[in-house]
Amino acid sequence: MGLIDKYWNDDVIYYIEFMTINDLKVSKVLALNVEYSLDEVKKIILEKFYNVKYIKCIDVWEECLSLKFR
Repeated sequence: MGLIDKYWNDDVIYYIEFMTINDLKVSKVLALNVEYSLDEVKKIILEKFYNVKYIKCIDVWEECLSLKFR
């Protein structure tokens, strides 16, 4: 295992927008593991945010590294 793999996770930065059931637009930037498919990202948004009516957009910004916690 190299030093990169030892200390860092490969992630992807997403810009997302969704509408709530109260018609509020929510915009967020998420960093998620590179192994998630777009369908899995959609599922995460729908399950982990409150009152999502529908997802307006999911844009992939770029790949990044996040520090592994021990």
